[in-house]
Amino acid sequence: MLLFLSQALHIRSDISFFLPHDKSILDRIMKHQLTQGEAGKIIIIALSSHKPTKSNSTLKLAEINKQLASELKSNKHFSTVQNGFLLANELLIQPYYEYRYLLDRQSDANFSTESLKQSFTQIQQRLQQIPSALEQKLFAEDPQMIWLGLLKQWHAQTLKKQQGVWFDQSGKQSLLFVKTQAEAFELDKQLVNIDMLTISIDKYLATENIDYIITGAPVFALASKHAISSQIKYISLLASLLLFIFLYWFFRSSKLIVLTFLPLGFAILSSMTCVILLDGFIHGISIAFGITLIGIAVDYPVHFYSHLLYAVDKNKQPPNPNNAIKSIWPLLRLGLLTTLVGFSALVLSDFSGLQQLGVFAISGLFAAAMFTRFILPLVPIKHPTPSISSFNYLLKLLKRPLPAILYPLAIFLPLLASGYIYSQSDRLWQQDLSALSPIPEELKRQDFNLREAMGLPELRHAIILQADTIEQLLQRSEVLKPHLNQLKKQGIISGYDMANHYLPSIKFQLEQQQNLPDKKVLLTHLNAALSQSPLSIAAFSSFLQAVENSKLLTPINFQKLMADDTNSNTHNIITHKVNALLLQKDNQWTGIIPLQGVNQTIELKAIQQQLSFPLLLMDLKKQTESMLSDYRNEALLWFVLGALLIVVILFIHTHNANTLFLMIWPFSAAVVLTIASLLVMDYRLSIFHLVTLLLVIGLAIDYSIFTANNTAVSQVSVIICLISTIIMFGALSFSELPILKAIGLTASLGAFYAFIIAHIFSHQQLKIYNQ
Repeated sequence: MLLFLSQALHIRSDISFFLPHDKSILDRIMKHQLTQGEAGKIIIIALSSHKPTKSNSTLKLAEINKQLASELKSNKHFSTVQNGFLLANELLIQPYYEYRYLLDRQSDANFSTESLKQSFTQIQQRLQQIPSALEQKLFAEDPQMIWLGLLKQWHAQTLKKQQGVWFDQSGKQSLLFVKTQAEAFELDKQLVNIDMLTISIDKYLATENIDYIITGAPVFALASKHAISSQIKYISLLASLLLFIFLYWFFRSSKLIVLTFLPLGFAILSSMTCVILLDGFIHGISIAFGITLIGIAVDYPVHFYSHLLYAVDKNKQPPNPNNAIKSIWPLLRLGLLTTLVGFSALVLSDFSGLQQLGVFAISGLFAAAMFTRFILPLVPIKHPTPSISSFNYLLKLLKRPLPAILYPLAIFLPLLASGYIYSQSDRLWQQDLSALSPIPEELKRQDFNLREAMGLPELRHAIILQADTIEQLLQRSEVLKPHLNQLKKQGIISGYDMANHYLPSIKFQLEQQQNLPDKKVLLTHLNAALSQSPLSIAAFSSFLQAVENSKLLTPINFQKLMADDTNSNTHNIITHKVNALLLQKDNQWTGIIPLQGVNQTIELKAIQQQLSFPLLLMDLKKQTESMLSDYRNEALLWFVLGALLIVVILFIHTHNANTLFLMIWPFSAAVVLTIASLLVMDYRLSIFHLVTLLLVIGLAIDYSIFTANNTAVSQVSVIICLISTIIMFGALSFSELPILKAIGLTASLGAFYAFIIAHIFSHQQLKIYNQ
């Protein structure tokens, strides 16, 4: 398996695999925005000086900003680098520059004599300042500065400039941003991107007294991964040390401890192999949660070695390995069967992520059980002198008389807890995604403030348009635009973006062509405008030719833009914007219109009444919460179905309603008491709690089966399993990260309740496991 995994292991990290299948256009757009949206690819860099009072600090920050931007623009890993300063070779973006007269939305009054006079007056003033060669070219070809007007619209920013680059309002931070070619979820690629960024920044700041901040969705994704992996690393080390000490106290053998964890290691390898054979890849989330689900695999060897060391046969001698495993195999087999049946419900789910989790859990637990049954008995061990004192100490704890009140309490308290859960149903589930984020609030606020200041795309609100063709979509965008401008004028939104800003419809471009003056008419206006000017009409022959050429151009379309961008070695930031705002699937075109600065509820119905085509308003936060709710409900459905299948298997095995109740109540009560306890501690349930509750059910069944055996060794082995589980998962409950805390608390509380209820019921259960 190791050889196979070394060649075939392919770990995916894109969150789309764990998102629901498209049930609506909003689901599709939500997935597009979360996985491929522009905002998710942007990294913001803020430079600031240690001593901003120095007179040259602004100049120094601006120079470093320009140098850094220049270097990053040559890096193919970044599709866009912007700092407010445009280099000469970035101004004349093709094919847009050639089509400027078809893209411009100003009236044809630009070609009147009076309008041309104003343009030439401005040119004369600029010529006195010794313009660059590029400016002179623009003066000759585009004296009305149509192209520069378009650039200003496309690069509209609320930031002020100093020394030609962006600064925040305080003037203390110089800002720039980059957009990565990689998607936000491609963490390996984003790690490379951020490493390259920091290396480039550090190179320029090595001798400077300057600080910098890097923020953005890719940075957050990596920070989350690092925070989780870092805490898991240290918590796992601590838990492993404590678990080693405890197991050594009980087994008195380091070799036995190593052998105890071999089935779990084999289970993980087997699970990954099975998933890859079925799907061709394994998702990182499947690995993380899958290992949680198969944590019960550690219990199998604990039961085996406990019986091997402490059980005695008829001659009062320790059994040999084969006899020891045979004596407990019926119990392990029943626990394995019921747990596998429970997890099999996940495989039936419509969610690809849950299906893969189910396959991981089933294959892993089966492999661990088979390893314990057939491999561990073959491994020779020197029977260490078992610590009878540790065994007897635990046995004394278990043999202490239980107050008679505990049994009715074990029935009554879970029922009471069920009522409490029902009364708290309005706050049962965690709806706020940010509450599960490991990113500190201060960093999130910092990112929000910088993103808002730079006018970068927001993740939350957008209007969605649909049409059968892209031309129809662009025409509908043009009809909608006045209504959006009215919302902006009313202060309901601060701005918006749409593909139509950069790519007008063919109909609009043809209308613009019709409005362009004939060469003779334009020449007449030009002569009149220059009649009293020192400028020569010959200097503007290229202007005349450009207008004439525009009248003959075939209107630009989406396919031409994409083809030109593919064939170009330069980064076309406008083309990337167009591509991000349009989505095509199943011969249907969708336009995404991100809204900025939404200050109040948008009354879409009022706008809709004035239009002949439908509009959709997407609130990404609400849509994501709805997606989580659907995902949670789906998982809950299969969770309940799995539990019912377990009940069916146990009933087939017992054929007795009373015995069945005594077996299923511990895991039912453990789940209910765990949920109630979490609510009392002011936690709300998430998908992480729900997945971990599947582990709790497995643990509870294991505890019930072995405590029902009513042998001293079986009952002691259960308490060893309990303490091992509490050590492993209890350590996670002390984590500061919501995800890890959710898993740790749920597993620890669930295991504790399962053991307590099973122990109370053990005195009521019959010895039904004789085969």
